[in-house]
Amino acid sequence: MHAKALPDADRVVRFCLGSEEYKRREAGGFSAAVGRMDRDCLVHLLYHANLLPLFGSEIERLGIEPSMQEWIRPYRVYQGVFNEYLLGLLNDLAKHLESCRPVLLKGPAFWVELYPDPALRPVKDLDLLALDADSTAALCHALATLGFAAEFPLALPGHYELPEFKKTVEVDADEGLAEALREVLNRYSPPRLHQLDEDRFSLTVPIEVHTALFLFTDGSRPDLEAHHLADWRMQPTYRVLTAAANLPYLSVKLDLDARRHVGRSLKLLADLVRILARATPEEIALSLETAAAWHAGDSCRLAFNTLATLTPEIDYLGLPAADHDLLSDLVLDILNHETAGDPQ
Repeated sequence: MHAKALPDADRVVRFCLGSEEYKRREAGGFSAAVGRMDRDCLVHLLYHANLLPLFGSEIERLGIEPSMQEWIRPYRVYQGVFNEYLLGLLNDLAKHLESCRPVLLKGPAFWVELYPDPALRPVKDLDLLALDADSTAALCHALATLGFAAEFPLALPGHYELPEFKKTVEVDADEGLAEALREVLNRYSPPRLHQLDEDRFSLTVPIEVHTALFLFTDGSRPDLEAHHLADWRMQPTYRVLTAAANLPYLSVKLDLDARRHVGRSLKLLADLVRILARATPEEIALSLETAAAWHAGDSCRLAFNTLATLTPEIDYLGLPAADHDLLSDLVLDILNHETAGDPQ
């Protein structure tokens, strides 16, 4: 069944990820593929790929599948509520950081700039990078002040992530929101959402504190320079990675996730497509220099080979041909993934 569904599933996913030019060319094929797919199989695929909100926005834009639009609406509402709480949390946390300026990684860092509607970029947690020991201590202290607890004592020698911090907060829901959240619990059972009674819910919010972007095999860490960092437009206490750093960083994350057969890689591809659409030739050239300095050239080639199929308007001169189709591999992995709960 999964192998039979792969061609249409692959086409739907590529359309959700692709550039505006790709979507202009492939709109007809996307609509036909959506019409042929079993709805349960399609929702399973999109949920575990973290693409439900993007898919919902595309079928709404094209004016197709009104029943699917209504089916997805509760999840889009839930993701909007979760993202709104995360933004409020970041603003509260900023008041306790003083001179510490963490780097906000991945999802929320792209809100507004790459995703005008933040609900289109699902997130399951916050990733904050502290660049030195003093900043790490200050960040952990600020999280503790706000009531976040670590899973176990903060001691992970030779690792670049501290134990996860978590906090559970209550959500007071009006009748419409309560109905949407109940639907989400019934259909997807996300482990971060809990129902307390008829109209009261809680959210568990995880925060991961990083001390490096990743580790090299010898235990050393990639260096971040001034041109790799910029202020976050939504809250300048935080910094974010520039395109020159994000292209190699997300390529490494994509490569690592693909090796572990983790479907969340697909939302990283959506990020990369949007970064490339805005990047200047100088930024792309600088990103390749950064990739070389970070020993991430192979990961970048893998990512760019995949991106080349999603961005037909970009000329990837000299890019060697891929030896396999990473995107189709990931789609098949998701189709074969049967467990309920949050996407990986």
